[in-house]
Amino acid sequence: FGLVYLASAVALIVVVRQIACGSRPPTGNMLVWAAALIFASVSLRQGLPGDIPVGVFFDWVFLFPILLVSIASTLYLAVKWVQRADYTP
Repeated sequence: FGLVYLASAVALIVVVRQIACGSRPPTGNMLVWAAALIFASVSLRQGLPGDIPVGVFFDWVFLFPILLVSIASTLYLAVKWVQRADYTP
């Protein structure tokens, strides 16, 4: 499960970096993907075998950092998406 968390976070960081550098435009699909990663991370954590309490080593190493990256990326993508130059009301 830890590798899934890391792979998704790395993919999200790569996409956000490309948007920040201007090589890709922000799209609604990317915004939805980043927001869905927040909920998917919690669901994957609940899928771990056994009744694991919140705050174990796994949470501090994988879940909490991934949630922080996902939330920050979602907020950044939302701001960039709203600020798009091609928006016409």
